[in-house]
Amino acid sequence: LIAEVEHKYSMQLSDVVTKYDHEKQVTEYSTQKKALQNRERQYQEGLAIAQQTVTNLKSEHALSSEKAAAEITRLEAVIKQQEMEKIDLLRSFEQEQSTVRILR
Repeated sequence: LIAEVEHKYSMQLSDVVTKYDHEKQVTEYSTQKKALQNRERQYQEGLAIAQQTVTNLKSEHALSSEKAAAEITRLEAVIKQQEMEKIDLLRSFEQEQSTVRILR
């Protein structure tokens, strides 16, 4: 009878230990899963920030390019205007030289 009770007790204890081990594994799995989900969320947030940064840089580059193109166009117009003024001054100078030669 004692051996039978010890065997029954041993089996119940074994079941309890097995159940405890299983619950412990489930808890560890759950903890690891939460940590993995956390890392995934952080990765997604980092990716979103990186994508937004790239978008911002592209926008800034496009804006800078537009500003640079506008400034180049403005400077080309100024240069053309100065060249025209130079030509006008040369013509005026040539006319004055002609007048001076005629007067001599």
